[in-house]
Amino acid sequence: MQKNIFLTVLLIFCGAIVINAQQTQQPQYISAIAGFYNLENLYDTIDNPAINDEEFLPGSEKKYNTDIYRKKLNNMASVIAGIGTDVNPDGLALLGVVEIENDTVLLDLLSTDALVKRGYKFVEYPSGDARGIDVGLIYSPKYFTVTESFPHHVELPYHHNTRDILVVKGELIGDPVYIIVNHWPSRRGSSISTYREDEYYLRTRKYEASQGVQVSNDTRVANNANFTGEETSRPNRIAAAKTCKTIIDSIQRIDPLAKIIIMGDLNDNPTDLSVTEALNAKADIEKVKAGGIYNPFTNYLKQGFGTLAYDGKWDLFDQVMFTQPWLDKQNGWFFFKAHIYYRDFLIEKNGSYKGYPKRSWAGDNWNDGYSDHLPVYTILVKQMK
Repeated sequence: MQKNIFLTVLLIFCGAIVINAQQTQQPQYISAIAGFYNLENLYDTIDNPAINDEEFLPGSEKKYNTDIYRKKLNNMASVIAGIGTDVNPDGLALLGVVEIENDTVLLDLLSTDALVKRGYKFVEYPSGDARGIDVGLIYSPKYFTVTESFPHHVELPYHHNTRDILVVKGELIGDPVYIIVNHWPSRRGSSISTYREDEYYLRTRKYEASQGVQVSNDTRVANNANFTGEETSRPNRIAAAKTCKTIIDSIQRIDPLAKIIIMGDLNDNPTDLSVTEALNAKADIEKVKAGGIYNPFTNYLKQGFGTLAYDGKWDLFDQVMFTQPWLDKQNGWFFFKAHIYYRDFLIEKNGSYKGYPKRSWAGDNWNDGYSDHLPVYTILVKQMK
């Protein structure tokens, strides 16, 4: 008898919950995953006389061939297929990629078993880089429709060639958005005079002084000594950052509320001058004003996390940033959270690169790895009405 009474009360209680839930409808949200990945020298095996691709040909010291190329494609595809699936089973809606030789490698990548069912498409343009590596955007037509795209040339000091910046405009399930994909110049050394003449020279000296650098500027320049590759190549990345900022400004002049995603391998950290000064990206979301840019990856770096490692130190060159309208949770898509895609299988377990991202190559030896960079991704959310 007591058991029957208990069951009756429980049924009445559950019924009340169902009725209450029906009366109080909760907001419904959808998500989209936007990420970035440096694919570490994804070349095909065909010689292109117009570029310097000799390192990745069958006759090279790497002994590059079709079997290795296929392994490389499948390794990269296995990573891309898993990014963001813990949040959205569809995985990535948008993925910026760099270090790709041409559209052929993207076609082959998206035709792998791991990715072909996603139905991904891409945008890619040949670039002016001497090694022939381009930037691209992979996207899911289920989420994103391209309406316009173009490459933007980056003019460097002394006219060195570098990768173009890719600009793509489209609709992310009904909302207009822009994606700007970057691959800024590397940290290899360049002409000391370009470093001295750059307009950020004095600001750089002031920054170094705040970090305790006690070296005579004139002595260093006169002797061409004590400058690292990062220092001498810094003006190149500042030039790329300023070009990117010019693109953003031009979009915002037409539409001050434009939702722009800036992503790429910047070859600089979120705390470097190219990002904090030339691009004027902020780490504190409360300090991002109209027309400003929010960089959610700065705090990851300050906590010791990165996307690549060198000489025992982690750097975070791979970043995704957002203009201020992405921070408005009341108006369509908004930024929710940023992540570094760190998985155990992506980390080297042995050798001199132990603890670093498991790269494709160790010198000229095929390492059966993925990339010397870890991917990054962000979660975008939109309330359905």
